[in-house]
Amino acid sequence: MTVADSVYWVVCAVLLVIFAAFPGIAFFFARLLGFLSPSNFVFCLIIMLMLIKLFTLSGQVSRLQNKLESMSQEVALNEKSRQDSSRQ
Repeated sequence: MTVADSVYWVVCAVLLVIFAAFPGIAFFFARLLGFLSPSNFVFCLIIMLMLIKLFTLSGQVSRLQNKLESMSQEVALNEKSRQDSSRQ
């Protein structure tokens, strides 16, 4: 886990603690956005935060897979050229 991931989860936890300590904030945003109850707003917010994190992690995995494929191809080419040079 990187520092950015840790900061993300700490900020999410602090946000939930703020909503728990000051429920008026959740009521305000629920009314503002048209939710029937503040709990629905909080659940929707949590789902949105999880989806954002999921998409960022998916992007990181995709970049790492591309990098791994490129590195394995490079290693294979290096081994092939080393084998060819040792035969000559």
